[in-house]
Amino acid sequence: MSYMIDENGNYKRTVTCGYCWQKGHNKSSCPQRRTDLADRIQGLKDKLAANDYSEDWYRENDQRCLNRATDELEKLLHK
Repeated sequence: MSYMIDENGNYKRTVTCGYCWQKGHNKSSCPQRRTDLADRIQGLKDKLAANDYSEDWYRENDQRCLNRATDELEKLLHK
């Protein structure tokens, strides 16, 4: 819980984001987190499309990360 000062100079309770640490929103509604997840997903898709892996483990790990990031973004967009 954090406090902001409103236009009358009074303290008002608000939330602080656990991702970007700005006041006024929480982690589930953070616009920075949404853009970062979308960028991460695109980067992983590009990397998987290039298929330039020395071992299968690296490709499987990137696929797991892609699935996890896609699931997180879906949850954020459907709230």
